[in-house]
Amino acid sequence: MAKSARSLWSEKIKSGTISSKSIGTAKKKSAILTSRNQFYGTVLGIDPSLRGTGLAVVRYEKNSRPICLDKFCVRNKPTISMPDCLANIYRNVCAMIIKYDIKFASIESSIYVQNMNTAVILGSARGAAIAAVACNQALLYEYAPLRIKQAVIGYGRASKEQIIKSIQGLVDNTDKINSDEADAVATALTHIYTFKGTL
Repeated sequence: MAKSARSLWSEKIKSGTISSKSIGTAKKKSAILTSRNQFYGTVLGIDPSLRGTGLAVVRYEKNSRPICLDKFCVRNKPTISMPDCLANIYRNVCAMIIKYDIKFASIESSIYVQNMNTAVILGSARGAAIAAVACNQALLYEYAPLRIKQAVIGYGRASKEQIIKSIQGLVDNTDKINSDEADAVATALTHIYTFKGTL
């Protein structure tokens, strides 16, 4: 019988054939790793957007389910200027890192968009979040949207509703969660599930 995409993905995760790409030059910090380099620890997941950046802190310990320690959506009203929006994103990411002593953060990588203005806005929001992580000397990893969906759903065309339901089934303390927060949890979970690098 053919194996499902999720089963195949799980096998790759267990075998350690999936690697992660680290970006930035932040100082490397310690984490708890098994002989297979399975990640255990706390990760800040970031789903960047100018008007609604999702943030989530997820903790994963051996022999337990991942738990969401905190989640928050940085809401910027349309009346707020772009510079003020970016400052708000920066401040909130910094606050989350400091509050939970974050050493590792993961962020959704840039996606292809046809509209140049949209690309600039999204890139600016990512830049504000990345700057906050770098200034607090945490390591930052980026994951493609397709890879994030594969990690938490098993295929790359999942809807927002499917991601929320999957997150609620995989991570404790996510009963009440909105779409932006769920995407942030999924981004953190992708790092936890797929990171196989050496620290």
